Amino acid sequence: MTRLFHEGRIKIPYKWPAGALGTALLESLRDRQAFIGSRCAGCQIVYVPPRGICMQCLQRVSEVVPVGPEGTVVATAGGFGLIRLDGATTALLHRTEARMGARVAPRWAEQRVGSILDVAGFEALGQDDRNLSYGVPFRPAGATPRIPRVGILAIATTPAQADRRDWSHAEMVHEVVSGVLAETGLGHDDVDTMITASSDFLDGRTISDMAIQDVIGAPGKSASKVSMDGLYALLYAVARVGSGLFRTALVTAHAKASEGDPREISKASFDPIFIRPLGVTDHDVLRLQAARRGVADVTFAPDADGAVALLLADEDTIKRLGRP
Repeated sequence: MTRLFHEGRIKIPYKWPAGALGTALLESLRDRQAFIGSRCAGCQIVYVPPRGICMQCLQRVSEVVPVGPEGTVVATAGGFGLIRLDGATTALLHRTEARMGARVAPRWAEQRVGSILDVAGFEALGQDDRNLSYGVPFRPAGATPRIPRVGILAIATTPAQADRRDWSHAEMVHEVVSGVLAETGLGHDDVDTMITASSDFLDGRTISDMAIQDVIGAPGKSASKVSMDGLYALLYAVARVGSGLFRTALVTAHAKASEGDPREISKASFDPIFIRPLGVTDHDVLRLQAARRGVADVTFAPDADGAVALLLADEDTIKRLGRP
């Protein structure tokens, strides 16, 4: 039987406010061809683009300071680079063909309108800088409490395939949920909580977990969703079981890359004012991070359709079920 699918397009206009500090930068680019940043009075960290809240001490930031216009490329890949402007602590993502360590200067657009694209890109000055440090220092979270042991009772996955248009999200997740329940001999009544991972943008709908609520047995129970990868959902579920409030937890993650263009969809995750206009994708950002760590040749796993489910339990439940 041929399965049908609906083809459409989501197009919603938005107006994203740049805020006071963001507006100050955009106006400075447009009117004075100059960069500014914001400096935390306590930490002395200089943010570019400027931020209103310090990532280190979480205090309000209001002081505006001049930075650049020259800087150093601290990572580069695929026509994009992270540029630490002179006087800045953080790095600015922008277009450049300069190599890592090169000193660069902005190339200004002929027509400037108050956009990050008023800077057409950064060009090499023919000099190098060995100092490639940038970013906000790590802030320790303090002592980590020890949680009770949590184990995995069962795992089920679908084959990762390039295009499974014959499957709906619910059908795909149902297969893996049925798999872990069948392997353990448990039923939906034995599952205390559920954590799901899915992307509204990849699924093409808001509240993407609503499509699978009945499949995972969520009605009437404590269920939560993360809009991140499946590993984050797994850690969330471990914390829930480890809290002692739940004995068992069902974790699912699903995605159907065939339903859209994953690279175009990934652009929606970036800052709409300072990053998205550059046309950067998730692969571009990952290449930059790899280059930062000295990895030049990056290979990405192919996009695919698939789902995975894991069933977790506390130590007492695992012993009661006679699982190793």
